[in-house]
Amino acid sequence: MSDKARKIIPSSVLFAEWRKDPEYVRAYEALEEEYAEERRRIAARKARAVARLKRMKMAKQTAKPATPAKPRQPSEVVASK
Repeated sequence: MSDKARKIIPSSVLFAEWRKDPEYVRAYEALEEEYAEERRRIAARKARAVARLKRMKMAKQTAKPATPAKPRQPSEVVASK
């Protein structure tokens, strides 16, 4: 079959045709609850990722460069016995 002989059917037409079948409608509606739960999980995961990125950005903005420790004078060193 050549590409010119193929007829492209829009998905909206296919879905409209499938929705006429009661068995398809039952199966589609049965999956809706499962898809809704997955959408909630994805939204929660995205919210955690956004919050983490915000915390990382804030930490980077507020971080101060480490300053080297001031060398101690010999008189400050306490001998331990």
